[in-house]
Amino acid sequence: MAVFVQPQVGIVLNPFVERDRISPRWSGELLDRLGRPSRIFVRRRGFERPYISPPTVQIIRQGAPLEVSMLDLSLTFLWLIDARGDIRIAPEQDPSYASLYPRRVYPEGRGRPDHGLKHADLAAGASYDRVTRLLRLRPPARIGGELRPEIDSDGLLTGRWILNNNSAYNARKTRLDCKSMGQKELRIAFELLRATGTDTSDITVHTFRPD
Repeated sequence: MAVFVQPQVGIVLNPFVERDRISPRWSGELLDRLGRPSRIFVRRRGFERPYISPPTVQIIRQGAPLEVSMLDLSLTFLWLIDARGDIRIAPEQDPSYASLYPRRVYPEGRGRPDHGLKHADLAAGASYDRVTRLLRLRPPARIGGELRPEIDSDGLLTGRWILNNNSAYNARKTRLDCKSMGQKELRIAFELLRATGTDTSDITVHTFRPD
């Protein structure tokens, strides 16, 4: 049985982990429950464009699971379930991003000062059509968040990971379908990750309340 704790910053879910594989049919049903992808619009963030899928991206699907034990515990990763239903994950920071996401100057800002990856870059790897570009929207996706190393009360790494829903792709005020992707949807995303054959025993799910 799942255990729920409600701290001030969000909701922590420690899921009971079943190790048996999930059938493709169930994974399709999970996608249906998660809902259709949505484009998003974030005001005064046009300076982040263009959105480009990074060379560091891993595409996680059935038969191609995420090797959690191989992830670098010094990094934070961004993840996203794209329009096709694949899970895309990549480090938020990487030396290769300096040339990929340069500091361009726009009327509304100065590009990405830290050359950091955005969830829209992951979404662009699956779908980034002309209409989306012309309307200055972010490419469609279903849900996104972070995969962060867990740190204990002494500030030390525990060797475990926290999967959260910290992304503009989850907020009612930025999604064009006006949906809010919260605890239920993050749990479905976690189940979809498990359905790929990924060993999720070292992952805890932490839900932020979408804005």
